[in-house]
Amino acid sequence: MSTTQKVGTVKIPIFSKEHYPMWKKKMLMFLQVANVKYLGVLKNGPKLPMIVEEEQIENDVVTRAARMYPKDPKDYTTDEKEDASLDACLQLILVDCLDPVMHNHVLNRVSAKHIWDTIEIINEGTKEVRENKMEILTTSYEHFRSNPDEGD
Repeated sequence: MSTTQKVGTVKIPIFSKEHYPMWKKKMLMFLQVANVKYLGVLKNGPKLPMIVEEEQIENDVVTRAARMYPKDPKDYTTDEKEDASLDACLQLILVDCLDPVMHNHVLNRVSAKHIWDTIEIINEGTKEVRENKMEILTTSYEHFRSNPDEGD
C-alpha cells in the first residue's frame, strides 16, 4: 500500500499507527502548505458566521439581553462562505488519509477538530495519561541503579 496520495501537486501523508509521530508532523506541514487557515480550524474548531444583537435598554432597564446566533447560510458573504467550507474540506482531507481501522474511530465525528482530537487521543493518550507516563519515566530514571552482577 502506498504511503502517500497525490492531491494536486502535493502528496497527503497516509496515516500509519506505527509511524504516528512522523505522520502527525507531516500532516501538520501539509495542512499549513495547503491552507494556513486549516491549523486554526484544527485548534479552535469550525468558524461559523454569527449575528450579534446588542442589548436593548429602555428607561434604564434591559428589555432584551445581548445575544449571538448563527447566521443563515444564504446570508453569508464570500469570505464567510470560504471560512464555513474550511471545516468540510479539512474533514475530507483527514478522513481520506486514514486507514480503515482509524476511519471507524472517527466515523461519527462532526468536525475536523473532533476528528483530529480523536486521532491524537487514540495515539498519544489524554493530557493526564501523557503526564502520568512522564512521571513514571522520570521516577524510573531517578531510581536507576546498576545490578550487582553488571560490570563497570
